[in-house]
Amino acid sequence: METQEKLDLQQLILEHSKEGTITCANAFRLVREYGFFPDIIGIALNNNKIKIKECQLGLFGYTDGKKVKPAETVSEEAENKIYFLCEDDDRLPCMAAWNIANELKVSKLEVACYCEKLNVKISKCQLGAFK
Repeated sequence: METQEKLDLQQLILEHSKEGTITCANAFRLVREYGFFPDIIGIALNNNKIKIKECQLGLFGYTDGKKVKPAETVSEEAENKIYFLCEDDDRLPCMAAWNIANELKVSKLEVACYCEKLNVKISKCQLGAFK
């Protein structure tokens, strides 16, 4: 029977972060590669005082001033998916935004721009950066 080394999440986070920050994409790389749940990664980041930057939805953490801008137009299909998955007073969970992007074959940032146009806030960051 093969033995598997116990993964040290704290060590992995320290190895993948730089100057007290980690990109959202790198945090999710840990999720994919090691099978951790996103919220567990988020808790470990918080415990180690490592900040998440460069949200894949474009919501925070960009040093170049990048911000989500309202889309010029939103297709009826995208609008319907967004409103259908909204919770709590026009709030779309981060995971739902990612799923919509995947289904529509558009970027996550584009879904965030749709939400901005529709006055829908994105909530429940999968890593726990915001509620």
